[in-house]
Amino acid sequence: MATAQIRAPGTSSCDRPTVLCCYLLRTLDPAARGRTYIGFTVDPQRRLRQHNGEVKGGARKTSRSRPWEMLGFVHGFRDKVSALKFEWAWQHPTVSLAVRNHIGGMKLKRSTYSASKLLQ
Repeated sequence: MATAQIRAPGTSSCDRPTVLCCYLLRTLDPAARGRTYIGFTVDPQRRLRQHNGEVKGGARKTSRSRPWEMLGFVHGFRDKVSALKFEWAWQHPTVSLAVRNHIGGMKLKRSTYSASKLLQ
């Protein structure tokens, strides 16, 4: 007979606190120099291993330019929805109203590639 486990809010099944974070990856592949990837996760270490092909999972977009390094992550979101909103705004800085007003003087094109190049 299976028993249900009751966990405190903000904890995972591994008894570790859940970290809602958005992260920035950069490829170490010389052929794809400067390529970056922005994502969301609750386990940054595991997610990086997935992107690098060590663990099953990962994003299709990152499979060709392995290996990847994590440059940093932003955490402290109160819920998953706010973390995902932040991820979208980070991926689309020239479209997001929350970001566009702060980077208006940078003269960016409407592609996130130009934004990531200028911000490196």
